[in-house]
Amino acid sequence: MKKRIVITGIGVRSSNARDAKDLVTALRELRPGQCKIDLYKTEGLRTDVGCQIKEELKFEKACDERTTAIAFEAIDDLYKDEEIKKMISENKDDIVLSFATSMSGNQNMMRYVDSETPEKDEKFVYIVPDFINKIQQRLGVNGPAYTTMSACAAGSAAAGVAIDEIRRGTTDVAIVGGTDALTLFSTVGFSALKAVAEKECKPFAKDKTGINLGEASAFLVLEELEHAKARNATIYAEVMGYAAKNEAYHITSPRPDGEGAYIVMKEALEDSGVELKDENIYVNAHGTGTGANDQMELKAVTKLFGELPNVYVSSTKAITGHCLGAAGSIELAISALVLKNQFIPGTFRTEDALECEENIKLPLGKSFDHPVDYVLSNSFAFAGNTACVVLKKYQ
Repeated sequence: MKKRIVITGIGVRSSNARDAKDLVTALRELRPGQCKIDLYKTEGLRTDVGCQIKEELKFEKACDERTTAIAFEAIDDLYKDEEIKKMISENKDDIVLSFATSMSGNQNMMRYVDSETPEKDEKFVYIVPDFINKIQQRLGVNGPAYTTMSACAAGSAAAGVAIDEIRRGTTDVAIVGGTDALTLFSTVGFSALKAVAEKECKPFAKDKTGINLGEASAFLVLEELEHAKARNATIYAEVMGYAAKNEAYHITSPRPDGEGAYIVMKEALEDSGVELKDENIYVNAHGTGTGANDQMELKAVTKLFGELPNVYVSSTKAITGHCLGAAGSIELAISALVLKNQFIPGTFRTEDALECEENIKLPLGKSFDHPVDYVLSNSFAFAGNTACVVLKKYQ
């Protein structure tokens, strides 16, 4: 019998929310994080719009990387829960850290590249393991640490690593996290692919505009159920299962028929051991706002759920932006908060949506209170990487 796993802690920092509590408000109000980027020069790029954290970061002066400073704010939010902080301290040598990123180290790498005297600036060469060490030190944990870098599916894949560790009995507690910052490097790359929106993105819209890049960090505590109950923990959601796959179709494009997305969602449900019938299901879609993603994802959802009556699909990237390696982490946090607070986030800004079957509901323009029993959190990435995590309302 599989161990039951629950989410007992959430810490967040994003362009539209200072912490997890504020993120719930931002989701209910559909508060967008888009603004004019001022972190770097955008002349010659397709856009100067992104989901940038505009407020001064508390740790920016103390950290040599913006990515680290954002992560530290999310960790501080997680540790607002004194019981979580105490529990992690008491189990610090056994806790597994599973972390996702794409852009950590980029800021210092570019300082080195742009330096007129690079031979004197080797201190700027910054590798991912050093970044993970800083995260471990800030969390105060000494257990095994894993890093997933499977592009935009990394956050969800990192959750899968943590789930496996608890299931096999390696640990009773795991911390899952992801952090990425806005960088010129990533903006140039997505501009070259013509994937970024010139203005604001509109997921699932007929008039597709493309993505808005964003920055964020999220940390979640995954805990074996009996361990959580023994300390009377706050439980946000139950983690039912996951799947991480590779559809091996194209280096940047998903299969147009949605077969890769369908398979990973189907296997995540199989891993969860649930047979859905008339439950209220919310799909937190990858939903980038690009032609390549949105149509195929709706095809996959339609194939998976057939004629089930209560299926809701939306993309929160319309307000958080696409946070790359942190996308799966921030959206897993959103999924848990949706289950805890029982509401459906709408897809902001989209008015004329793509057509889909009547039973697949695309809430547009507003969020609303509604029972939610299950959430599928989807992440699809370059190089064919796909991942899906299934959560359930805890009872």
